[in-house]
Parts: sequence; C-alpha cells; structure tokens
Amino acid sequence: MFPTCDVAKKLQLGKDKVGYTICYGIAPYFRNRLLSKLHSVPHVVVAFDESLNKIAQKEQMDVLIRFWDPADDVVKTRYLTSCFLGHTRAKDLAAAFKKATENIEPAKILQLSMDGPNVNLKLLKSLKQEFSASDGNQNIVDIGSCGLHVVSGAFKTGHNVTKWNTVVFLRSLYNLFKNVPARRADYVNFTGSILFPLNFSSVRWLENGKALARALQVLPNVVKYVEHVKKEKKLPACGSYAHVETAVKDEMLPVKLAFMLSVSEELEPFLAEFQTEKPMLPFLATALDGLLRSLLGRIVLKEKLDAAGTFSILIKIDLENPNSIIGIAAFDIGLAAKSELRKITKPSHTAVVSVKKECILFIKACSAKIIERSPLKYKLTRGASCLNPAVCAASVEAGQKQLKIALEVLIEHGRLTGLQGERASRSYVQVCSNSTAQVCLRKFDRARERLEKLWVELCASSHEELLLFVKIVLCLSHGNSSVERGFSVNKECLVENMKEESFVAQRLLYDEVSAAGGVAEVDVTDKMIDMVRSSNIKWKEDLERKKKERLDVLDAERKKKRTAALVKELESKKQKLVEDAQLQVSMLQQEIESLKQCRHCRCK
Repeated sequence: MFPTCDVAKKLQLGKDKVGYTICYGIAPYFRNRLLSKLHSVPHVVVAFDESLNKIAQKEQMDVLIRFWDPADDVVKTRYLTSCFLGHTRAKDLAAAFKKATENIEPAKILQLSMDGPNVNLKLLKSLKQEFSASDGNQNIVDIGSCGLHVVSGAFKTGHNVTKWNTVVFLRSLYNLFKNVPARRADYVNFTGSILFPLNFSSVRWLENGKALARALQVLPNVVKYVEHVKKEKKLPACGSYAHVETAVKDEMLPVKLAFMLSVSEELEPFLAEFQTEKPMLPFLATALDGLLRSLLGRIVLKEKLDAAGTFSILIKIDLENPNSIIGIAAFDIGLAAKSELRKITKPSHTAVVSVKKECILFIKACSAKIIERSPLKYKLTRGASCLNPAVCAASVEAGQKQLKIALEVLIEHGRLTGLQGERASRSYVQVCSNSTAQVCLRKFDRARERLEKLWVELCASSHEELLLFVKIVLCLSHGNSSVERGFSVNKECLVENMKEESFVAQRLLYDEVSAAGGVAEVDVTDKMIDMVRSSNIKWKEDLERKKKERLDVLDAERKKKRTAALVKELESKKQKLVEDAQLQVSMLQQEIESLKQCRHCRCK
C-alpha cells in the first residue's frame, strides 16, 4: 500500500491493534492532557444530558466541560466522558456526576448546564447543598436550565393547551408516505405533485418551521389524495391515514397550521443564534426579552406592555388577569392565517371565534412557559448583559447598573471578593468611557466576532479584576446545544457489540481532532508516541485484570453455590433430626399416657 515508506512497511496491523491503540494509547493521552489543562484553570462549567444508547441498552449521560483556555484566551467546550445508567433518578445522576468529575476539584465547578426536568433540578439542589457543606465560601452559580430547551418546550406547551392534535397530524402525514412506494406513486398520480411532507420532530429545534411550511403547501394535494383513495376504495390500512383523514375534515386546519408557522418563525431565530459554543450569556437577557415582548405584544394590552420597561417587570405580567389581555375581536391571528381564512368558503362565525380563542391560549401558554422556566428570572442572567457591547455603547450607566447586579451574585457565591468587585466596577467605567473602546464596542459584530477577544483586548492594561469577572461570566453556559450535538456524534460512533470504554475512547478522539481542526492539525508529541507504544502492554494487563475479575466472580459464585448446597444439606439434616425427635417425643408421650391409665386402674 505504501511502497515508498519504510515506516509503513514495518507497520503490522492485527485485528485488535487499532482498537487497543485508541483505547489504551491515544484516548488516555488526550484525556490526561485535558485534565492537565483543567487543573490549571480556576473555574469550569459542567454540562450534561442523557440519551438512550441502543447498543448498550442503557441511558448514556454525556459530560462536557466548558472553561477559559489561557493559551488562546477563548472559552472552549470539550468532551470529558460518558456514564452509562440503568435508572436516571436524582441519586443515580449524582453518583454518575461525581464519578465523571472525580478529577476536578468541586470548588472549581462554577455552574451545571442542563435541561429542565425536575430530576435535574433535584440533582442541582443536592449538589449545591453538598458543595456548600464541604466549602462554605464557594457555591454553584445558577442561571436556570437551558434557554434553548425552554423556548422549544414553550412551543410544544402552547400547542398542547389548544388540543389541536396538529403534531399528531404532521407526524402521521410524514409517516403515511414514508418508505411506501405504492402510496407515493398514487399521490403523484392523483395530484401531479412530487412534493411530499417533511418530518416534524419536537426535539429538533430548527425543523418545525420547515415541516409546517411544507404541510401547508401540500395540504390541498393531501385532501385530493384522501378523496381519491376513498373514491377508489383503496384506503391505506394504517393508523397514520386515519389521523390524516380525520384532520383534513377540519376546515380551520390551514389557519391553525399558518398560525403555528408564524409562532415558530418568531422562535426559530433565537434557537438558531444561540446554538453555538461561543459565549452568548451577555446577549441572552436582551434576546429573551425581545422574544417575550414580541409574543406578548400579540395578546397583552399595549399600555400594560409599555409599562413593563425592565426584564423583572416584564416577567411579572399576570397573563391570567383578563384586564391584561386584549379582546378576541382585537386579536390579530397574523397575515398568513388571515390569508388561509379568506380561502375558506363562508366560515362559520363560531369556528372563527373558537380558533381565535385557541390562538390566544397558544400564545398565553407559550409565553407563560418561557416566563416560568426563563433564565430571565435569575439576577445573573440580567446582570451579564453588562458585557453586551450594545449595552455598553448605549449607556455606561445602564451597563454599570447591570454590572453591580452580576457582581453581587458572584460575591454572594464566593467567586469574587468584595474588594475585587469594587475594582472591577471602577475598571468597567474607565474602559467603557474610553473613546477608543466605544468605537470597538459599536463596531462589534457578534455573528462574526468572539466576545472574549473583544474584552481581553479592552482589559489588556491594568484591569485584572475586570478581566477576572469577564472570564467568569463568559464561561457560564447559555444553553446545552453542545451536549445535544454530541448525540449526533454518538450515532456515528456506535456499532454492534461496542463496549462502553471503546465508545468513550472514540468520543475523546473525535473531540480532540475536532478541536485541533482536523487530523493533520493534531500535535504528535513524544508523550503520545510513548503512550501508543505502551498501549499493547496496557491492553494485555487490562485483559488479565478483567480475566481475573471474571474468575473471581465465578469463584465467588461457585462458593456461593457450595455454601447454599451445604446450607440446604444441613437444613435437611436439621429437619430430619427434628422429625425424629418429634417421633421420640410422641412415643414417650404415649408411654406416659399408658402408664397413667394403668395407675388409675389399680387405684380402682
């Protein structure tokens, strides 16, 4: 294969060579290098999430680490390990979390980045109590659960409260023609269209809009298809067709789809922008505030919304108070929904009023869900906006106000001292008041530039405390998209009969190569070469260790069986002795009774 390479000629590849080289050579080297880097940083953020590993048939908890890399002065997110669980109760997650982070000092853990199930919140609460008891000066900072999950879940909540069952229709519509050539051929033949529905997935954040738009586009053809199969008595014998047939009878279905599409298009820009590993927390409060105001603007009275000038007031608007909500007649369902409504021949007034009520409920439930689980409820989320260049450039005073909120939280959690906070506050005013800095702040483009690079440049001279504050805040995670992306990597890595340690090794390798920018960019050091050379020995030692463990288990099982057999034998002997003794007792008792009777006879 490599006739001109002497090194390649000498290379021998056994069936296990690549496997043990990765598991016992390259992957441990990358892991040790990552742990060495984490040892030198003052703060880390731990992100985790679980998904089903279909090969292992266990819940796989992926754990990622987010930290400020002093070598490049940027925030990095790296894969640490995976834990495999049967149950995912809070105590199981806590045990797995501690095992995954056993090489990280608890005091360094700045934040837990996670989605919002109650079991995760219970885990966070228990870890806070434990860390506080072990080190009372420092505690985990909390900015709520993943903002991306909150917004995506809010859309689902809004839909569910209306009881439209549109999601069932959309999934059935896709599945009706999926992998069924005969139905697809009939559809094309009946309608003359080659456009088919797209898959609607509630867990894929950026595909709802596309699926809704396509469903709206193909709906007239779907109606034609249903009419033709009824006419020709070729009804598909599946549940998906039954759902589709029922749904298309609703004359308001196009209006509902158009309305859902308009809401989806309001939410998706936020989801798209914040699915990044770049530091985005300083932009989160402003983005969520804008999103929430846009949604509430459709149902809340203008004077009520205008009066809510700040984040904290906005999230306190009572959506259950009728005096805060506009009337049904004044509610605007949107241009797209209006367009679909005009296409309906003489829609009933009752149906129009009903769908408007349901649309208001949709917006109300969606907004309430965002408010309920929103990171906006946490002071640090709002305070972090002091590092938003747009805020600093618009008003130094407003930025300083948010800075003080953030500093108070960090001082309260033991991440900064009061003196460091005062120095950071003074430095902030000096930096943001500088005319050169103002130019940089106004020119900043968050789509193309990294926020940490800007603040490192602005804090370059004698602003150590402000830079420390910047590093802490920018390390904080704004969402869990990094872990979610890892689930796609997991699917690529998984093969039949793959062992858990092999999977973790491959993820470590993938992560390092991705971070380096490609295989050719990975730095091959002498230490790596030494570990690869010794991988065969370590592999064989591990095989011997596992063999010994198996033998020990078998030996323990044999001893257990022998003990059980001996116990059973002794129990049998005991039972026999008891029975014999009882027989002897019975015989003696009979003899005693006989003697007593004889004595009574003599007495007479």
